[in-house]
Amino acid sequence: MNLQIFVLRLEESPTRRQLAALLMAADGEAAEKYHGSSGTHAAFMSLAGHVLSRIAAARVIGVPAREVRFERDARGKPYISGRGDVFFNVSHSKDVCVCAVCGREIGVDVEYVRDDLPVRVAGRFFDPGEQRRLDECPKQEKARTFFTIWTQKESRVKLTGEGIAGLKKSVGGEVDTESFDLFERYVVSVSVFGNNPSAPAGHLPLQGRQ
Repeated sequence: MNLQIFVLRLEESPTRRQLAALLMAADGEAAEKYHGSSGTHAAFMSLAGHVLSRIAAARVIGVPAREVRFERDARGKPYISGRGDVFFNVSHSKDVCVCAVCGREIGVDVEYVRDDLPVRVAGRFFDPGEQRRLDECPKQEKARTFFTIWTQKESRVKLTGEGIAGLKKSVGGEVDTESFDLFERYVVSVSVFGNNPSAPAGHLPLQGRQ
């Protein structure tokens, strides 16, 4: 099964209508988790990511979204119940959620390209080649270059489950990673084991902005 990427963009300050639509589309566990939260933006985007994953999975496997059920493996990573042949991963940043669905294990990360770079992060986690790439790029490209490298690392870690230790590893080796720009201020990276993961992005609207 080819890689498919679904994107959901919502208002930074969600309306009651948007929240109600997401809660109706979520399963009971996710809805209960949101109700038990303090209603922060992070909790809202986590709910949106769950709903996007559910709808994306439903479209790929050809069933109604209400029939999609998620479980968690020993590492706590969610998977589609009863479907060992379909894998997904989800990420969100600011007002955008991205879900990648594939026929093999996958990791995805999206980040909003901020101008205030967390320089200490680069010093702690970037290898010499990555640091040199950041140092040598034009000033106007520095923020995007930083977040491209960071999403590549994050998507790899989400694929392998290596945790913080994996962030210190160079991108490459047994993992193939591709990156692309999204909208004007976002960058997305996707990682898989082995073959090139690149694929066109499919935009999935859900009561949100395009």
